Amino acid sequence: MNTITQDRDHYTNVTARLVQRFVLYGFGGMIVLILLFGFYFTIPAGYCGVLTTFGAASQNVLAPGLHFKLPVVQGVVKMNVQVQKNQVTEHAASLDLQDVETTVATNWNINDSDASWIYQRIGLEQVLNDRIIQPVVSNAVKAVVAHYNAEELVTKRDQVR
Repeated sequence: MNTITQDRDHYTNVTARLVQRFVLYGFGGMIVLILLFGFYFTIPAGYCGVLTTFGAASQNVLAPGLHFKLPVVQGVVKMNVQVQKNQVTEHAASLDLQDVETTVATNWNINDSDASWIYQRIGLEQVLNDRIIQPVVSNAVKAVVAHYNAEELVTKRDQVR
């Protein structure tokens, strides 16, 4: 009876050690894979990258291609530098105080060399669009429309553009 208990305890200890090794090697392998695959990254065509170290953006802008970084310490923010289109309907008052509704389309893009500055001071593309581009377009439409009466806005459409 004593032998059965000892055998059972022996097998329990062996099984516990095997489970501990499996867990240890499993976690170790996962950490190695994370570190191995975290050392490099790619920037696709039409984008540029801003390298951040503990959240602080560097001045260097990364071109499309393969790059290396320190896992956990550094990160990458990919910014779209392709031409983007915004279309919005604006309301304004003409010179003769008529309500004017116009649809305005704007094409814009971020220059590669300015991407780090924009990211540091403004944020990502959507924030740039919402905080800077759209308000400027809205104010420009209102300022231009106010110089023409409603009839001129139709007859001098090419000049108003």
